[in-house]
Amino acid sequence: MGSRGRGDAVRDRGEGGLLADPGDHRVSHVLFQEGHLWGRKEVAIPISAVTGVEDGIRLNITKQQVENLPPVDIDHPS
Repeated sequence: MGSRGRGDAVRDRGEGGLLADPGDHRVSHVLFQEGHLWGRKEVAIPISAVTGVEDGIRLNITKQQVENLPPVDIDHPS
């Protein structure tokens, strides 16, 4: 997530969420649960990789690039 820091997480139906830049409050990343049941991790996909949100989120990066993203540790509101 670079120099922007952690930001704030907003959950949507427990399946993902948004990460906002704490400085300007703009969405910087989409949070996504990646992987299989035993190897699941939450990753932050840069908003610049999102090309559309019709019928799910469309990305301009590959599945392999998503799998290679490091896990994030975000405190989610209850």
